[in-house]
Amino acid sequence: MNTSTYQFYLSLEQLRIFVRIAETLHVTRAAKDLNLTQAAVSAALGKLERNHGVSLFDRVGRGIELNEEGRLFLPSARAVLAAAQVAQDTLQDLAVDTRGRLRIHASQTIAMYWLPHRMMEMHSRFPQVELELRVGNTTDVVQAVRAGDADIGLTEGIADYCGLDSIVVAQDSLALVVDAAHPVARRAALDVSEFYKLRWILREIGSGTRAVFEEYLRRNDVDPGDLTVSMSFPTNEAILAAIEGTESVAVMSRRATKSAILGGRIAVLDLPGAERAFTAVTHAQRTRSRATQAMMKILVSGNACVDAETVVARNPNPALDRNWESLPR
Repeated sequence: MNTSTYQFYLSLEQLRIFVRIAETLHVTRAAKDLNLTQAAVSAALGKLERNHGVSLFDRVGRGIELNEEGRLFLPSARAVLAAAQVAQDTLQDLAVDTRGRLRIHASQTIAMYWLPHRMMEMHSRFPQVELELRVGNTTDVVQAVRAGDADIGLTEGIADYCGLDSIVVAQDSLALVVDAAHPVARRAALDVSEFYKLRWILREIGSGTRAVFEEYLRRNDVDPGDLTVSMSFPTNEAILAAIEGTESVAVMSRRATKSAILGGRIAVLDLPGAERAFTAVTHAQRTRSRATQAMMKILVSGNACVDAETVVARNPNPALDRNWESLPR
C-alpha cells in the first residue's frame, strides 16, 4: 500500500482508540473511556490493522496483549496525538488571545519617523506577537500586501490600491530642503516658476515622496520632466548628506528634517499644498488575524492626532478610504 493510501486511512480517532486499548488491554473498558460503543471501537481497530496490513495485538484466550508491532507503534501514536493536542490548544488560544507573527511593510519615512513608537505600543500590549518590519518604497509596500508577503502595509504616496482595503492613519507634509548656506535658505518659500532654475536631488522613482512631489508639480502646471534632476537616492539620509555644501534643492517629509535643522546643517522652506496621507492597507480577501486587527486599531487611533508640523492631507485615493472598524473580518 502506498504512502498516499496510508495518509488517507490513518485518522486521529483510530490512534486514540488504539492507544486507549493498549493502555487498558480491554476493548470494552476502552470503549467506555472514549464514550463509544464496543462495536465502534472494535471496528476502528480492525480497520486500522487491515488498512495497514499489520496486527497490533495478540488475542490470547478471552483477552488481548500488545504484540511486538503494537509496542513499536505505540510511542509514535502517542506522539502524533500529543502534537494534535498542541495544535488544538494553539487554535483555542488564537480564538481568545492575540499572538503569532505580524508582518508589516512600510515606506521609509513612516518606518523611520512615525511607526516605531506605535510598534512599541503593540509590543507592550501584546508581547506574544512577534513583530517583523520590512522597509521599501510605496510601490514595494503595495506589491508585498497584494502578494501576501505582508499583513499590513503603510504607504506615504499615491498608489493603486485595487484589491486592497485602505484607510488614512496620519497626515504629513513635504518641504523644500537646502544647505544652510544656500542663497534661498532665508526665504520662507519659493514660487514654482523658480523651480526650473534649480538643480534637484530627489527620492527614487516609486517612492511616495517622489510621486506626491510630481503630482504637486502637475497641479501647478509644471512638467516634472522639465526640472533638472541631477541625481536620486533611495533614502532621506543620503539626500541630506548630498545637499550639504551644494546649491542643490531636495524635497522630503518635514518629519525627516528635525535632526539636520537642529544641527544647523540645512534650511527648510515651505511647499504649500504638498500634503500627503500615511495610509494603512490590508488585503481585502485575506483573513485578518487578531494581531492584524489589534495593530490596525493602534494605527487608526492616532488618526485624529495631528502634530504641529503637519497639516490635514487629502487621501491619495479617496474612493478606497473606509472606516477600518467597519471592514469585514
